[in-house]
Amino acid sequence: MPGPTSARYARGFAAAVLATATLILAANAGPARAAEEGPRAPRPPASAPAAPLSLFSPASY
Repeated sequence: MPGPTSARYARGFAAAVLATATLILAANAGPARAAEEGPRAPRPPASAPAAPLSLFSPASY
């Protein structure tokens, strides 16, 4: 007859299997699709990134 310790291990194992199955199903769900596929607005041009300040440049004194 199984004791309380083996019942606890069985519940823990069942919870681990359920959690693993949930994660696998969630990973395979895929991204949601847009509700309406219409023409997209043009994106503005990206601006050039600012140059980082050097430790030795006069602007950092």
